[in-house]
Amino acid sequence: LKNPQNGNPMQFYKKSIHKIGFPVLFVIVLFAIGDLFDVQQRGTTIIPALQSIFNGTYYNLWFIYMLFGCYFLTPVIMAFRNTVSFRFYKGFTLLCLLWACFSQTTSIQTYSYSIGVVGAFLTYYMYGDVLRISQEKRLKSKMTMPMYGLMATICVGLTFYGRWKGNTYYLSAPFTNFFSPTIMIYSICIMKIFLK
Repeated sequence: LKNPQNGNPMQFYKKSIHKIGFPVLFVIVLFAIGDLFDVQQRGTTIIPALQSIFNGTYYNLWFIYMLFGCYFLTPVIMAFRNTVSFRFYKGFTLLCLLWACFSQTTSIQTYSYSIGVVGAFLTYYMYGDVLRISQEKRLKSKMTMPMYGLMATICVGLTFYGRWKGNTYYLSAPFTNFFSPTIMIYSICIMKIFLK
């Protein structure tokens, strides 16, 4: 989001397809070949594997599918950011973070959840951009680095407590899913600390 050249969609997509498109396609083909052998040995069907390719849950490639979504929307985000004030962009991004928290803890449909993951992680992507711009504009934060560190530590403590109580990392866990308030606050604090 920092590179102004990425605002050109055709140039950006051409560059991105070489970096992640072809490698992911290659890995999907390898996994699919493995699935075909598995189907032959077990006498099952290939349908679940094909479904997972299209709903974004194919093995551990969900993360790459999410990145595809973020990459695909990068020129759109840049165009939006360049047409509104920074204050509006920051407020909009914060609202999107709240939406991600609500959306990802209430989605139960596989396809809507998978599409929602792109939108939810996009908010982290955009908020990192907000923090970078704030630093470049030398906008002062009311919080100091030790305060960010303390907040991150408290959130990690709450997350570990949630895990100790038997919660998982997924939607059923209020403290440990990817978009729980504790994980969001922790992530923002870590972004802020490393940005400094």
